[in-house]
Order: sequence, then structure tokens, then C-alpha cells
Amino acid sequence: MSLNSSSNQRRDILILLRLVENRLCCDCDAPLSDIVFGSLTFGCWLCSNCSEVHKLLFNNKAVVKSSLDNWSDDEVFLEL
Repeated sequence: MSLNSSSNQRRDILILLRLVENRLCCDCDAPLSDIVFGSLTFGCWLCSNCSEVHKLLFNNKAVVKSSLDNWSDDEVFLEL
């Protein structure tokens, strides 16, 4: 992955998180902070508490990534 590609994905994630419908955790409706988690399994945004619950409930098979992680173009597309 090139540096430019990584910065494009971060930009795309920030754009997605600015949308009104993405400002709350999809599980508990808590306002999302600066660091959020995307559930690639369910295609939604989670707060840190709910991301941990997803990992525990789904026996670490749930794919959850931090907004600070490197994302592929396909992973960003799942969050649209």
C-alpha cells in the first residue's frame, strides 16, 4: 500500500464519520469520539466499548478496525 493510498483512505474515513448518520455508535447510540471502530462484519461504526463487546461476543471472529488503522479501499467501501 502506498503512502498516498493510505492517506486517501484516512481522508475517506474522516468524510464518512462527518455524516450525521455516522456520529453515533450503531449499538448503543453513544456519540462517537475521535477514535472510532468500524465493524467490517456489519458495516457500521462502533464506540470503543461496543467494539470490545463485538470481539467478545463473536469470539474474536468479528472484524473490527480502529479509525486509526490502515484500511484497504474495499474495507472503506464496506462502511459506506
